[in-house]
Amino acid sequence: IGFSFHKTILIPLIILPLIHYKWYGSRVFQFGILTLSSWFLPMFFNSLLEIVSPVINLLGYSYYLENIDYMQEISDELKRGDGTSYILFFLIDTLIIFLSDKLSETYSTKLFKQFYGYFFIGLILSRLFADNFILARIADYFIFFRVFILSYLTFYIFRIDETKFQKIHVPVLTVFLIG
Repeated sequence: IGFSFHKTILIPLIILPLIHYKWYGSRVFQFGILTLSSWFLPMFFNSLLEIVSPVINLLGYSYYLENIDYMQEISDELKRGDGTSYILFFLIDTLIIFLSDKLSETYSTKLFKQFYGYFFIGLILSRLFADNFILARIADYFIFFRVFILSYLTFYIFRIDETKFQKIHVPVLTVFLIG
């Protein structure tokens, strides 16, 4: 049914096996991927685009590949001041990653693990495709799961967390949420 509305609905189906990977396991690995996708991998965007171009052609979006320079001009025109928010969300996502073990223990349901998988895939894709408004739409299927993960995190920190770090977590999360 979704395919009849928009062909990009196939992207989540292609990425589906990655959703069930245990992302919430190694925090150092997750932070490494977040750092790479935030600052290093976007420099290799054109090379990565060549790798995924068969999928883009299969979906019938070869027009976007043929006019990638024009799309980049439009992306640059639409780009707004995203400096502070980029860093703020990096810090929020870092906090989520470093508390992911505690969250997965506390909320051991399959639903939380799926939400976290969706969130993490969206996190990577949204940072990787941040400079291209066309491809950034692909990440929209996933990145909005950040709301659910932040809800779990907020409830955990304000109601459940009884570690010695709770006195640090509460003001840090409060500043992040206000920001």
